[in-house]
Amino acid sequence: MKNLNGKEVAKKMLRDNCIYDVQVFSVNGYLSDHYNPFNKTVNLSAEVYNGKSIASAAVAAHECGHAVQHATAYTWLMLRSRLVPFVQFSSNIVQWRCLRNFNDKHLSCLLLAVLFCLHLQQYFL
Repeated sequence: MKNLNGKEVAKKMLRDNCIYDVQVFSVNGYLSDHYNPFNKTVNLSAEVYNGKSIASAAVAAHECGHAVQHATAYTWLMLRSRLVPFVQFSSNIVQWRCLRNFNDKHLSCLLLAVLFCLHLQQYFL
């Protein structure tokens, strides 16, 4: 695997795991690397996609690991995929509400629930 860039590492890992329906793309942004289970794409930042460092290979392999988990219906990935939309929605509500005076008891409970979900999310990412 010497002298392979992130794209090549990703494609090799996918092939080695008999995964042929996942595409590898370069995307803009810093720390924008991710696997999208909905459209089956591994999205790597330009630095990782073109990079030949150990770090680039590790990030590419990590993201492909999610594709392997998806292909094998790994339980924790399925749970994470179901939680992401809820957590994103909850985060938006909290940000919107925090811009105002936050003194309503029910909304305070909602905030605590959302913060708990955000805390849980770190274990599924």
